[in-house]
Amino acid sequence: MNLKPYDNQLRIPSDDLAEMYLNNEHNTIPFKMLIGNCDIKKENWIARNKKNKDVIIISAYNSSNSLFARWKLNRSLFKQITIAKKNKQHIIWFCGDYTKKDRARVLNRLSTYRKCAVVWEEDMNQMLKDGYERPTLDEGFDDFTYIVS
Repeated sequence: MNLKPYDNQLRIPSDDLAEMYLNNEHNTIPFKMLIGNCDIKKENWIARNKKNKDVIIISAYNSSNSLFARWKLNRSLFKQITIAKKNKQHIIWFCGDYTKKDRARVLNRLSTYRKCAVVWEEDMNQMLKDGYERPTLDEGFDDFTYIVS
């Protein structure tokens, strides 16, 4: 990987920021995708950052699951997303999905949300072996936070 995590960080120019506030885009509903292989750190992050409106959805997707089990899990997860969207709730997605293709199945359903990636890049060798791809703007993320060790 040739990109450093902060290569994806954006600074919004003041003209664009003013336009964003005029168009009320700053009030879009947040969707935060927690990416990484340390569930304890994700749980600690949720404990510190969760607000009353937040809905936490845990992706139990595992490539070793049978095709039927994966289909059933996806159906349940997408039902939770649909309910949260209907109620205009904030969503925190607790996921282990490393590839753009895996994340796209969720991100494509949330066009009205402001999508933020919170990424723990620990044990990069293991993450790369598991097929990890760093989140990028072309996936639809609006904001990135990288926690690198």
